Amino acid sequence: MGPVIQQDLAQRALRPGTHILDRGYVAAEFLASAQPLHHLDVIGPPFGSYSRQHRAGQGYGVDAFTLDWAAQQARCPQGQSSVKWTPGHDRRGGPVVRIRL
Repeated sequence: MGPVIQQDLAQRALRPGTHILDRGYVAAEFLASAQPLHHLDVIGPPFGSYSRQHRAGQGYGVDAFTLDWAAQQARCPQGQSSVKWTPGHDRRGGPVVRIRL
C-alpha cells in the first residue's frame, strides 16, 4: 500500500519528506525504492524474523537491527556495524539486502 499512498499524496502535492508506516504497510520494495524514486525516507517496523536461530531463541530478530540505508550499514544491538551490504533478490524475485557483521 505504500506506493499507492505515495501516489495519492503526490497527486495532491502533499508528499512528506518522511513517511511513517505501521508493520502492515512496510514492504521491502517500498523501502528500497522510496528514496531514489520519491525522495523520501520510509520508517516503520520490519516484518518479524523467521530464521531458524531466532525461532530457537538464539540470536536477534531482524527488528533488533538498526539500518542506515544511506551508509549501507546495519548495526546490531551490541553496537557492531556490518562489514558487508549486498543488495540482491529473494526466491520470489523481491529485493533483499544481505548483511554480514
